[in-house]
Amino acid sequence: MQVKKYSIMLIALPVLLCACGRQVEVAEVSPQTTEASAAVTSETAATTEAAAMTEATTSEKMTETSETVPPTSPAETTIPESTEDAGMTDAEIYAVIEYVCEEGWIPYSKEPCIIFDGTDYITYDNDIAFYMDGVSKLPDSTLGQIESEQDLIAKAREVFIARLGQDFIDRAEAEYVERDGERVAIAARTTPVYKVQYYDKYDVWYIRPCMPSGTTADGKDFVTLLDNPPFLIVNGSDGKIIGCQF
Repeated sequence: MQVKKYSIMLIALPVLLCACGRQVEVAEVSPQTTEASAAVTSETAATTEAAAMTEATTSEKMTETSETVPPTSPAETTIPESTEDAGMTDAEIYAVIEYVCEEGWIPYSKEPCIIFDGTDYITYDNDIAFYMDGVSKLPDSTLGQIESEQDLIAKAREVFIARLGQDFIDRAEAEYVERDGERVAIAARTTPVYKVQYYDKYDVWYIRPCMPSGTTADGKDFVTLLDNPPFLIVNGSDGKIIGCQF
């Protein structure tokens, strides 16, 4: 059983490149808000009528009474709410997200995972169940029909800002890096500001912001690592978000 953590640290590590003698800085950055939040649902025991059973081999009387069974573990299993209002069943949405993960080389586990939502630990059947349930935490899960890649970026950007904060997006879109308290311009960026992929088999889009990596104006290479990057999986026809990670 794996435990997801959403922490990202800032590290600057100069590395001497063998081929050209240029230094490479490796850094990890932390968004202001990267905690995954999840709704916990619980089921109560049904009420049954009291019954007495007498057997030849025992004189013990067995009685069942109505009772609410409390959770036996702090980790409760959460099942995503129905998303049939989007025109797809939960099983269909699960299959689409699984396809996107496999085609897009997005790491995911089919084993139970535990998520800390800031207050409690919540157990999901697998990562995809977590991605599906994350949609219910968004302020608005319908973006409207996606006309193009730029249309998706504009609409998804507002979701990322609402969920992660303006500072996170500012760092993803930055045209400079901070080094020793000073800003150094980025001369060439090797990562896109937003990674976008369209899957016509299901008419869905995948989008995630990327932290900058590349070469600064003073000729130094740098890499910014982001663990468990946030992303959205969106229906193209109606802009309904069917899966996400934050």
